[in-house]
Formats: sequence, structure tokens, C-alpha cells
Amino acid sequence: VPVIFGDMSDPEVLEMLNEYFTLMEKVVKRNMGIIDKYVGDEIMAIYGAVDNNQDDEENACRTAIEMVKELKKMNDRRIKDGKTPIRIGIGINSGKVTAGMLGSRNRMNYTVIGDTVNMASRLCDAGGSHGFTPIIISDDTYQYVKHIVKVRSGPQIAVKGKEKPVRIYELLGILDRKICHKIKLGIDTSSN
Repeated sequence: VPVIFGDMSDPEVLEMLNEYFTLMEKVVKRNMGIIDKYVGDEIMAIYGAVDNNQDDEENACRTAIEMVKELKKMNDRRIKDGKTPIRIGIGINSGKVTAGMLGSRNRMNYTVIGDTVNMASRLCDAGGSHGFTPIIISDDTYQYVKHIVKVRSGPQIAVKGKEKPVRIYELLGILDRKICHKIKLGIDTSSN
């Protein structure tokens, strides 16, 4: 999840990112995800790498929707304090990854790598840009959650490293499993 921010000084960026990462870490953990790493202004979260279950894609989608809601609250506070609001793009992809320790002899970190991870990163870049909503899911993810999500089918987009364009979906809402009603992202889609 990369963060898009306006003209801020370096200390302001660090303060904002620390606040943002703290909020989002809680959302990821609440939905059974693991923060793999922070890459600059980006959070990489994984689901199912340690304890694979049938709800991994659902949990990732719930995380994304909750992240957007938390960001709205954070931005409301930032605007009230005269600070610049920030935008994010979220990409969710499903598939096989290679998991393990990566690094040098002196510093190793557990991580996941592979085409699935690369695709999620490319989807992040599309989220919140080019007229898309902040959350973009791949067709692979959509096939797992199509019975519980509301999406807008996006176009096929060209993705670096892929020969053919890939189908994407903009995630707009998800069925709340506790009270059986849709949690909506709050994005007006009537004009589209």
C-alpha cells in the first residue's frame, strides 16, 4: 500500500508515515494479516503464509476496506489541523509465492517473493490513480471473494512483466459476516 502525499517537509513525512503505519498495522493484524515489510511509504502485508485458511482473500479485502476508512478518519484530523491529506493505492493479488529468509549473512528477513507479489505491487500503482478507486483486486482474488464483494469491473490493463493485459476489479464493498449487510467504501459510483 503506497502512500501519495503532497508537499510536506521530510520531518512531516516521517511523522505522517509513523502515524499511518501505526493505524494500518492494527487493521492488518485485526484481519489476520502479517506485515511483511515497510518499503519506503509502502506496507506489504501477507495472508496465509503462516496459517493458510480459506478466508485469506476475504481477510485481505476486509483489511483494504478498513484501511480506506481509517485513512478517511486520519485525513479528517489532518485537514482539521491544517495538514495535507494523503491518498493511498491498494493492490490485492492471490497465488503461489516463495516464502523464506532473504538477505545477507549479517541480516536476514522473512519475506515472500514471486510473480504474485509483483502483480500485487503493480495493482497498488493503479489503485487511486487513472480514475480508479483506491482498492484494486486481481481476477485471481476476485474468483475467491465474488460471492461476498461488490466490485466495479475495470478494464484489462497492461502490467509490466505480463505479455497480455490483465483483468482488474475495483473493490467497492464487502458483506459484513457478523450482521450480514454490505460495508460500503463510501465512493459515489452513480456517475460511472
